[in-house]
Parts: sequence; C-alpha cells; structure tokens
Amino acid sequence: MLTNMIEQKILTDRPYSVFIGEHLLSQAGNIFTNALSDLSGKTIVIISDSSVMPLYGQAVIDSFKNTSLNALSYLHV
Repeated sequence: MLTNMIEQKILTDRPYSVFIGEHLLSQAGNIFTNALSDLSGKTIVIISDSSVMPLYGQAVIDSFKNTSLNALSYLHV
C-alpha cells in the first residue's frame, strides 16, 4: 500500500512526474510500476554514485522484489 504522497507534474518539452512524501524509497518499485505499467516483465537499471548508493540503493532495489520488474544496479564512480 502506498503512503500519502503528492505527485507534481513537471510540464516541460518532455513532461515528467516528481513524487513527494515520506518513506517513498521502500515503495519505489510500486510507484514506478504503477506509473509505467507497459514495462511489465522488463529489467530496469538503477544508476547511482558512490555517495548515494550505499545509503539508499539497497532500499530501492529491494522495493522491486514484489513487482513485475527486475531491478539491477550500477555504481557510477
């Protein structure tokens, strides 16, 4: 179940959404699959740097375990 969050649509040449709320990292997989349902069964790559990945990477990767997507990570140094 998703916690209360705000979706802010950013209207640019290539519009995108920003989600604001508490504890969203642990729900990233569900948020992502709900927003992009046509990616079912695909593999996504989470790209981060050596400062952020150790802090938050595993929580995001774990959030995809019960979704229809396979999540891989890439550490950019």
